Amino acid sequence: MNQYHKDYTESLGANLNSVKSISKFTKNTAVIGQYAEKVVIEFLKDMVNPIKISTGTIIYDGADIDNSPQFDLIVWDANPLPPIFKIDDFGLVPRNSVIGIIEIKRTDYQKGLDHIKEIYDNRVNFLPGYMKTDSSMKPGFLGVVCISENYKIDGNNTYTKLRDDTKNSVVHLIEKNNGDYQINHKGIYELINFVIGIMKNHKKVGKEFSINLPIKQSFPAKPQNLP
Repeated sequence: MNQYHKDYTESLGANLNSVKSISKFTKNTAVIGQYAEKVVIEFLKDMVNPIKISTGTIIYDGADIDNSPQFDLIVWDANPLPPIFKIDDFGLVPRNSVIGIIEIKRTDYQKGLDHIKEIYDNRVNFLPGYMKTDSSMKPGFLGVVCISENYKIDGNNTYTKLRDDTKNSVVHLIEKNNGDYQINHKGIYELINFVIGIMKNHKKVGKEFSINLPIKQSFPAKPQNLP
């Protein structure tokens, strides 16, 4: 990575680094993690602009609507179809408009990691068909843990096991060690590279999406005996 890209990616780390200042006023990791989550989301919105990011679910023909999962961040383009019931950052996004899925958790708590694994295991149901059939495409899913409280350098922890199980499709951005917070620049690089990858996918596919709707004749057919 050249110096320009190194400086660029570290800009996110600089914003996340302010968690050290927040920790002077609160030691609640959930609160600090919430701040880190907001930093990441705002950064991602700027990075994918004019593409959009919403929370909500992904809809498609044949979906199990009784068990529609809630996604933390859906990266989408309004082509071929925009989300429906869209209010602020919430929307029901058609699958063929999805560019990528990001599950973002404030800490590496067990339930959050389990949710990331569940979405990863079922990702093919929620990603557009081109991501399943074109082997040159980058993966369309990433799990992001804002603050890892249980990370161990020897890899003896649930988070590291999850990285192995998901082929490194989960990253962490901050490590909490003895009450101190350290930025994990490798995780930041992986997050940015993921976004670059899905945006390249999108450009490669371009506007090739289309939907075929049956066209019904809305007016009477002309009688055969008329000129």
